[in-house]
Amino acid sequence: MSAFDRLRDQVERAVTGLDGKQRFNVLCVSEDGVKSFVPDPVPASEANKQRLFDFIGRVQPRGSGHGPTGLVTALKSDADVVWYEANDMPIAPRLQLAEAAKARKPHTRISTVLTFADNDDLRFFLWKLAHDNGGVCMGADGKRVEKMEPPPGSEVIDPEPPSGPSVFQEK
Repeated sequence: MSAFDRLRDQVERAVTGLDGKQRFNVLCVSEDGVKSFVPDPVPASEANKQRLFDFIGRVQPRGSGHGPTGLVTALKSDADVVWYEANDMPIAPRLQLAEAAKARKPHTRISTVLTFADNDDLRFFLWKLAHDNGGVCMGADGKRVEKMEPPPGSEVIDPEPPSGPSVFQEK
């Protein structure tokens, strides 16, 4: 099973666990930009879940995307939960953590998946992003990661909130 197949499997398991009162959407980020399952979050009905499974079954990995763009797009929606995965460490991890916390709506939780995280700093960044924003972090094995310590010399530490408007907000 490829890493992308494992990611599909984790997305399917996460969506399967949603109840009908929750709403969801899935954004796929590639070199071509952000492709959304649907324009706006939809209720987690069995029919919508099946539509998503069909959609992600057709998605093919292509190039590398820009993860922060996907996160910004997701945070601008009115989703209850944003699931985020990345394969590269952000250029300014502390700023991205602070900005994500500032940009998300109060009811939105950010959850993360470690499928492509191939280094300790990125794994810790993704865990902290979920932990600080009311979400969960799922390991590459599909199990919930409850606690994680920062690696020695990590750039990902408790950020100082940036002053001024969020860089995620439209000007």
